[in-house]
Parts: sequence; structure tokens; C-alpha cells
Amino acid sequence: MAIRFSLGLLGLVFISPILWLPATMPAQDSPPSAVVSDAKGQAIHERMLATIQAAQTMSYRSHYQWASNDNVLGKAEVQIWLKKPHLARMEAKPVGGEVAGIYVADGQDIWIYWPNGRPQVSSESPEEHARSSKQVYLREPFLAKRFSISHKAPYLGAGTSMLVHQPSEFHGYVGSLKPYFDGVRFVGTEKIDGEECDLIELSYAKGQRQHRIWVAQRDHLPRLLRETVHTARIITAEERWTDVKLNESIPDERFTWQPPAGWQEWRMPGIEAALLRPGTSATKFAFKAAEDGTISLADFKGKVVWLVFWRVGCPPCRVEFPYLEKLHRHHGSQDLVILGFNAMDDAAIAKEFLKEHGITFPNILDSSPEAQRINAEVYQRGVFAVPLNYLIDREGKIVLGWYGYEKDDPRPEQELKKLGIK
Repeated sequence: MAIRFSLGLLGLVFISPILWLPATMPAQDSPPSAVVSDAKGQAIHERMLATIQAAQTMSYRSHYQWASNDNVLGKAEVQIWLKKPHLARMEAKPVGGEVAGIYVADGQDIWIYWPNGRPQVSSESPEEHARSSKQVYLREPFLAKRFSISHKAPYLGAGTSMLVHQPSEFHGYVGSLKPYFDGVRFVGTEKIDGEECDLIELSYAKGQRQHRIWVAQRDHLPRLLRETVHTARIITAEERWTDVKLNESIPDERFTWQPPAGWQEWRMPGIEAALLRPGTSATKFAFKAAEDGTISLADFKGKVVWLVFWRVGCPPCRVEFPYLEKLHRHHGSQDLVILGFNAMDDAAIAKEFLKEHGITFPNILDSSPEAQRINAEVYQRGVFAVPLNYLIDREGKIVLGWYGYEKDDPRPEQELKKLGIK
């Protein structure tokens, strides 16, 4: 199985990774509920975070599993070492196997390398992979408080998605979901592997993403974490921590690595290569609308269409939507159509999001296999990153495509002016 890589935060452009999983569940009758904070839950959570952030070193072994609708997608063992101010190491291996990939942050660079060869990227052929899979590494500059260890876990090739716990919190990293935090509440007390633990529940984005964390009373650190993400399917992930150590000596040598003789730097293919080229005819489709009825791309022939692929759990999509709504209100009379396309989320959750944020431009909310195929194979072309934007001219041809949302990106406005939208 090819490992699909996606970018996280890059400058001011936000791109949120997601794996395409065809939906087989019926839509939920109503969206999940947000957690309302209580004092005890807040105190346990705050003490856990304070303990992690005050530590000078921290290490643990995470037994990881993730699933879709209870179908297990991957199991792995992930070992984490962290040291102030900016040192980190992560090793991941499939359960019962050898170490597949290693991540090292030395304070100046981030290195990722694979002792037995890197995993295949979805955009490359088996022949291309065979030519450049051995004795290669990735290297990128270290950016203090802006590096996400969790986002790099899928790169290691051990079968994980992103981790439930963000190890970079140890270094002061603030995740992109923080603005959408609903609350935290105390659930009860349970024993995990002999440790007396306080169970707390957190939610984000009105309950679209939920966490349960069993926090050991002895040292205020997690022993078990479970995540549930409500999309067209229910995506779950679990981490069970063992060998948890705090403020024990870790030699700096554990956080250093240099390429051995004969190793080559490998550059991951840019996701822009998957974009449909200008002049390409936009594939027509007709799918369920957020309101009653069907939306067909053919309905907008003779108009300029800004097509955006999005999902509820994508922070940059949430940032982009007010801008798109403003364009819709100001330029809708100039033959500009803003059209959202969401094939990933449960319709009830997506409808609630649109209502809450006052979004009035038309949106497709359809997680049928055909809608997901058009989304994943035709327009995303195997790169599962959102928001994905396309400008389509009055003749139905692609004018511009790009990933992410950048507030001051001049390209969309320039192209709109060329198309008579001023």
C-alpha cells in the first residue's frame, strides 16, 4: 500500500491532510455534541499540559492503532524522546516488525530517514520508487514552535496516521485546532495497566473531533488516548503509553544524525504536480446539494466558477470560508459562482457548519462512492489535501488551481479580473 504524504503548515499557506475512505454508513440524524467544560476536567487537563511543558525531558512508547468504522487500518509501535529546548526523536515500526522510519529534530534541521528504504508515494510509479527508495533521507529546516511531530508520523512508513497526542506540545507548539476547542469535562476514574487514572473528555469543532484521555494520578501524564473523528465514516485512533519517563537523562547524541556515506537527499514530489493544468476541461458532475436537490457543474456554463473542495475538520477551510462568502455576496451578480464540494463529511455535521457560519453560496454535500471518486481521483488526483481551489472559466476550462488559503495571494484576484470579475 502506498503511503500518501500531505503537507502541513507552510508559511502562510495552510494545507490539511486527509486519507480518502469511501463511505458506507448512512448519514447521522444530528451532528455530535460539543463538550461543555467543568472545573475538575479543566484542572486535570491544565495540570497535564503544565507537567508536559515544564519537563526537561520526556520519553514514552506508544502502542498505536487506527480504524475506520471499526475496520483496523494500521497498528504500530512508536517510540518518542523529547528534550528541551528543541530536541526530538521518533521511531516507528509495524507491530512485530523492524523500525521502518526515524525522525530526528536536532534544533537546526529535521531529518527523516528509513533504515530499510522509504515508503512509496502515491503519485509515483513502482519503477520510480524502486530507483530512489534506498539510502535516502528527507531534510527540512527546524522552525521553533512551528514543527509538528504528529504530522510527520505517517511519513515513517509504519502504517500510522497522525498521532492522537501532539508530542510537540512539549516544545510549546500550539496546534491549529486550538481555536476550535469546545471544552473538557471529567468523566470518572479508571485503572489503566495498574495505574489509577482520571478520565477526561475533550471536543473540537462542535464535537466533530473528540478525545478521551486517561491521565495517571501519579505523574499527571496520559496512559491511554482515544480519538474519534466524525466524517462520512467514523475514524478512530488509539495510543496506549508504556515506559513513560519524565526528567530522566537523555544524551544529546540520541538527537543527532548525519547521512552515512553514499546516502542521498530525496525531495518529496510537490503536491502542486497533481493539480489539473490550465486549459483542462473541468470534469462535469452532479451531486446532492446542501439544500434539497442536486447541483450540476453544467448548470453554471457561461459563468465563472470558483470550485473549492473542503471538510469540516480542516482549519484552513474554516479560515477561507468567510472570504469566499464575501466574494459570493459582492460578485454573485457578476456571473461568479462560488461552489463548495464536500465528499468527506457526514452531511448533518457539514450542514450545521454552514448554518453556524452563515454560508449562503451553494455547496455539494455528498459522500457517495461516485462523489468521493470524483473528489479523490479526478480533482485531487491522489493528493488528499484541502482546501483545494480551482477557477473555471465560462467555457468550462480550468484557469488556475492551488492548495490552501493564503490571505494575500494575488493570483485568484488577478485571474478573476482577467475573467471580467472586478
